[in-house]
Amino acid sequence: MNLTMDLQRNFFIARAHKRTRSIVQQILACFSGVFISLANLPAQAALKTPTIDQSTLNNPSLDVCLPAIQSLGRSRNGASAPLLIAAYDAEQRDLVRRAIVDALTLLRQPAARPVFFNALQSNDAQLRQSAVIGLSALGDPDSEIALADHAASETDFAVMAHLIPALGRARHAQAHARLQALRKHSDPRLREMAESAAQSQAQKGGLPK
Repeated sequence: MNLTMDLQRNFFIARAHKRTRSIVQQILACFSGVFISLANLPAQAALKTPTIDQSTLNNPSLDVCLPAIQSLGRSRNGASAPLLIAAYDAEQRDLVRRAIVDALTLLRQPAARPVFFNALQSNDAQLRQSAVIGLSALGDPDSEIALADHAASETDFAVMAHLIPALGRARHAQAHARLQALRKHSDPRLREMAESAAQSQAQKGGLPK
């Protein structure tokens, strides 16, 4: 009797083990399929990513053009600069133009300098602020001279608040001279900013070229 019960118990255990192995194999197969699908996601996503062209960057809908412009800027891919420059030239909306300038600033391409020069002459103060940041990011002599020249005629306080630190970071003698002149500005707040920027420049050994 005991022998018969042992045989039956072993038989059921064996069947259970077989089922367990089968279930485990099925689970592993499912996970394998998931892993394969996940591995293919980047390629599939790339296929579904819309192409960004100038018509997208100048799209009448802000919900379309602004994310596309920001995407090119965040890519840090300098090859995107000509496309953004062309979009700027074709654009009339200050908000979109500012987004393009901000994107070009991230790319740090000298080819964008004319766009920054143009934006610096805009009637929109926020666009001029972005232009100041863009030229400061380039940091070449032509950009620093443009900042120094513009500081002589800029009247918007917020733009000047961007210009003064940019002049403090500049190395060109003309930028240095303009910063020194701003230490005597009629607005005490701007005088204080210029003084602070000049002191920081001196501490860092930022002697003019």
